[in-house]
Amino acid sequence: MVTNWENLIHKRVALAKFCLATENFASFHALAADQARNAIVHTNLAPEHIEGVKRINTVTVDAGQQNYNEFSTQVERLKEQPGDTKTWEQKIRDSAEDAKRRSNDLIEKAARDAIAYVGSLPEPVRESAGNAFSEGMTAVIYFFEEIYRNFQFVVQAVVEFFRGIWDQITKSWTAVKIAAQAAITLINGFRPFDVPSVRHAFLPISASPSSVQDQAMSYLRQLFSDGTAVARLVISKQVHGWEIDIN
Repeated sequence: MVTNWENLIHKRVALAKFCLATENFASFHALAADQARNAIVHTNLAPEHIEGVKRINTVTVDAGQQNYNEFSTQVERLKEQPGDTKTWEQKIRDSAEDAKRRSNDLIEKAARDAIAYVGSLPEPVRESAGNAFSEGMTAVIYFFEEIYRNFQFVVQAVVEFFRGIWDQITKSWTAVKIAAQAAITLINGFRPFDVPSVRHAFLPISASPSSVQDQAMSYLRQLFSDGTAVARLVISKQVHGWEIDIN
């Protein structure tokens, strides 16, 4: 019989795979906004359990970054290969599809690892650990959304045969690296176990304004519930992503 916490993990991963398959992340944005509005404090999770859950999500982001790097490297090699626009376009599309399949595999692996890890924890904390993993997966999906956006940028650069195609590849790789760091920052600061972590946070550039606002409000609620005084909230959109500053 499938438990509630297993169901929760399966549902979140199914949503991630649906978004990747359709390349439409609207349903995810709605869920992320709702999650930010209704943050749960898992007080029964020990620090080592928290770190174990976070590690699964950060490892997934690291692997996704490496996956995109392989795609970027394959495209760069086209510089040394003669060919017309259509040949290049097909090679890049094929490389992008391979990278997308690997992205899907990474999400599936995260689910398997999460179920194995949470299942190894004491029964009373499994529900909370499953919730914590699913909430951290939000940052992972934001990151993969950024990856897919950059796949499209590179393919479009070839379709239109921009003179600056190589610049676009470099920019896209830089954007993915920044998104990876933003995702890891979000994963590590997403839970309200450590109040100082929510005073300064980053969200990926792909996050919608409403989801950023909801996340900021969630952080404020966490601070207020702890009795922490807040004088100012600043939300700004930077080149590397959204920045939330609370002091």
